[in-house]
Amino acid sequence: MSLPASSGAILVGVGDQNPDSFSNPFFGALGVKQTRLITPWNSITTEPARLDAWMQAARAKGLVPLVAFERARDQSACPMKPCKAPSVGTFIRSFKKFKRKYPWVRNYQPWNEVNSNTQPTGRRPKLAAQYYSAMRRNCKNCRVVAADILDISNMVKYIRAFKRNVKGPEPLLWGLHNYGDTNRSRTSGTENMIDVTNGEIWLTETGGLVRFESQAGREVFKYDEQRAAKSMKQMYTIAERFRDRITRIYVYQFQINFAGDRFDAGIVGLDGLPRPSFTAFKNGKPGVERIKAPRGLSKPKSKTKKKGGSTGDGRQKCIPSPLGGCQG
Repeated sequence: MSLPASSGAILVGVGDQNPDSFSNPFFGALGVKQTRLITPWNSITTEPARLDAWMQAARAKGLVPLVAFERARDQSACPMKPCKAPSVGTFIRSFKKFKRKYPWVRNYQPWNEVNSNTQPTGRRPKLAAQYYSAMRRNCKNCRVVAADILDISNMVKYIRAFKRNVKGPEPLLWGLHNYGDTNRSRTSGTENMIDVTNGEIWLTETGGLVRFESQAGREVFKYDEQRAAKSMKQMYTIAERFRDRITRIYVYQFQINFAGDRFDAGIVGLDGLPRPSFTAFKNGKPGVERIKAPRGLSKPKSKTKKKGGSTGDGRQKCIPSPLGGCQG
């Protein structure tokens, strides 16, 4: 499934943590071939069965995975303690084990949501850059996404620090989670990303939130399936507006992880039946074609900043986040 664009097409996929989702007939009806997994950086040794179940289920359905690593389940509870990150050497040794086990995987993100305080990289852009530089050196035939950024208030400062610490060529592939833009009917987070990076941008998590509760227990978005469907339409609007930079979309998620989860962006419900956001996602925009996406690397100027974007002197205003307000 892909959206036509002036310079080619935007490739569209769906990320989900549950391997059983791939067997749901409604997943098959979407016609997507791209998917995404978020897994602990050490899952190849700490939870190999769980990891392999997902990997084999995706491969059996002919899906192409984008694998994003993140904090270890047993070593990190950021922003609370412990909030541990592996050394670069330890991280890369684990990555090499993963690569030997799954040599057919070619798309990687060294760390998920690097600028979020829920990750041990949240205040350590240098470490995130070191993970990226090391992975790029050790997977030369792979597409390695640089910083995977959440659209919160620290994003510009974080990206600039990240870029200063990258070893080797300038990154030309970036990841963005623009939930703030899609669910608050704005574009400032996406524009911020465009302004401080070159190359492709993949929306590695995006879509409509049915319900979201912060870690502190505050209900940021009350349960509303129609709002989530409207947010899906906003996602397509953003992708088309910035289609010279945005080349992939990974909607998250197919189905809520479990009943009562504080994060629910499922396009099908717990009953396995489609929600309004499923239809909004599947229908997309008029003229959707199934064509291959190119690697567009142009960098158009973003339009004038709206409230919540950067100020004229380069400082950044607060961007309210679906993950608990301003961070930085």
